[in-house]
Amino acid sequence: MKSFIKKGFNLLLASGLIASVLLQAEVTNASSVPFTQGAGYQQGAYDTEAMQPVGYNWDHNSRYAGVTKNPFVKWTYQTKGVNPLPLVIDRDGTVITTSRNVSADTSEIYAINSDGSLKWKTLMGGQSLYTSPVISADKNLIMQDNYSLININSDNGTKMSFSDSFINKINYFYEPVIDREGTVYTAGVGPTSALIAFKPDGKVKWSTGNSSYYKSDMVLSKEGKLYFKYSGKGYNLLTAYNSVNGNKLWDYGIEVYGSNGIGTVPAIGSDGTIYIVDASGYIHAINPDGSVKWKKELPNSLNKNVADPIVGRNGSIYVPHPDKNLYAYDSFGNPKWVFKTTSKVSTPLIDKNNNIYFVEGKNVKAINSDGQEIWSYTLDWYDNAHGYSVAIASDGTIYVEDNQGKLYAIGGDVEVSTPTNPEEGQHGLRAEYFNNDDLTDKKVDRIDSNIDFDWDLGSPDPLIDPETFSVRWTGKIQSERTGTHNFHIYSDDGARLWINNKLIIDHWVPQGDGELTGQIWLEAGEKYDFKMEYFNGATYGRAQLSWSDSDFLFKEVISSKAFYLN
Repeated sequence: MKSFIKKGFNLLLASGLIASVLLQAEVTNASSVPFTQGAGYQQGAYDTEAMQPVGYNWDHNSRYAGVTKNPFVKWTYQTKGVNPLPLVIDRDGTVITTSRNVSADTSEIYAINSDGSLKWKTLMGGQSLYTSPVISADKNLIMQDNYSLININSDNGTKMSFSDSFINKINYFYEPVIDREGTVYTAGVGPTSALIAFKPDGKVKWSTGNSSYYKSDMVLSKEGKLYFKYSGKGYNLLTAYNSVNGNKLWDYGIEVYGSNGIGTVPAIGSDGTIYIVDASGYIHAINPDGSVKWKKELPNSLNKNVADPIVGRNGSIYVPHPDKNLYAYDSFGNPKWVFKTTSKVSTPLIDKNNNIYFVEGKNVKAINSDGQEIWSYTLDWYDNAHGYSVAIASDGTIYVEDNQGKLYAIGGDVEVSTPTNPEEGQHGLRAEYFNNDDLTDKKVDRIDSNIDFDWDLGSPDPLIDPETFSVRWTGKIQSERTGTHNFHIYSDDGARLWINNKLIIDHWVPQGDGELTGQIWLEAGEKYDFKMEYFNGATYGRAQLSWSDSDFLFKEVISSKAFYLN
């Protein structure tokens, strides 16, 4: 925000200047809010004070407000090569980008200060061309350098060792994924491909070698599942792996064409649903167990170049069309709106006000969550931005980069609204999973869409033992009708339920499969405090919550639409 002082300014103008400075300070100070990857993702050991520490493994919902009007180019910086990879921003506002010189078989990583000056650059090996960095909890960058992962000091660009060299039959790695314990996962591609897990000390924890070709970057779900696309002779799949031991969990067949999966990544909703787009132009919503939830065809899908969707805080799914237009769907696959463009659209980024930023042709655009344009700004760049090039800093600056490595910083006025709780209006329940049956030794915090689980002899999470665990769900519940509501818990073993702070079901004892019932009066549209606790003893585990009316004329599992985080 530009400001200046002249002699003769009256008190009103001076007051306005002070107010504008305070507004800008409020935006900048938003960096005190920690970075989170989204409710559907496992929160990894990234630098949570960084503005954007990761390129792929998050929901692309920024905690900052972006430019809302009067956009202008603050500065540009030209690197020496092309960059098909995401930008990351550290806690000081330094933008980290990579650049590859294919003819020279070299690449560089650049750290650009928030004023557009070069902080440092570091020469990387020729086999570092496809790897974007992430910022770990110790503020170091982790990325590939030739045939191993390395740490880079974010203050000066000095290389430091992280992992031992792996195998020289792997040409390049994908962006590293970090879990909550600091384990680092990456997929290596080449004549021999491998999925690799490195311990925090850089030693290999496990690896799975195969002849398949990885077709996307990876994401890590809140349940500890690694999702990515890959293909082999005659098959193309979305696959899930157990991050703890490297065992494959399931495959889901899709169509992948050529190299169209490169630079894409599956999206995970708050309830754990995985969203992808295939080469035939279909959007797939896939349950965490690998079964299909729904499948919809994008209109006029002739181009096989895939661009995967992202999921907003409100549950909307935003799909950039490979030819043109940005489409919005609800969580059930119903169309909401289409924003028409004349060129292909980059993967969007959503700010804290739910405004959506993306690149279309040579234009950077901002639209609201209803699909209405806020502003459009034309840049003098080479060509379209690559898929994940949009980033937002804490002062609202929008960063984009074109296919030839030219970085743009776009400033402007930033609307400063009262900080909102990112969980406001979000459906689901806050879930705490404990490794003991008495609500002690908590291992997992996550968001569950509702309570409808049949664990059989298994476990709700790799960190939880199969038997003797317990769960606490909290949030709000809202009904669409007024009257007496019967609540039914079908469980194995014990459970108890509070609605509006009233204990209506209390059966904290071991049992086989059985139904517990309680009732309470609810007003339509009113949100009530909700808490349910459950424990599993020996062998089988199950917890399901339903409701019915006073006459038991209907009975249904309570859907996520009735639950709110707050």
